[in-house]
Amino acid sequence: KQLSPKLRKMIEPPAPEKQASADVTRGWQLLNQGRGAEAKEAFEAALTTNPKDANALNGLGWYCLNSGDLAQAKSSFEKAIAIE
Repeated sequence: KQLSPKLRKMIEPPAPEKQASADVTRGWQLLNQGRGAEAKEAFEAALTTNPKDANALNGLGWYCLNSGDLAQAKSSFEKAIAIE
């Protein structure tokens, strides 16, 4: 029996270009540990490598939101959404 295309899409690992980079993974870990400044540096490092990394932009947006920089948070979120 074959898997339906919808089920296959749900269970298959993401394509390599959709997987988070090491910097993005580290950024999310740091952000979740309350180490915002270090998380910001990790997300920015990821964006230096790939300026169209939606996951890094999303993380940077959350950092900015938590830091009270609403304008930059909005900009980062909008850029991430435009890429997705």
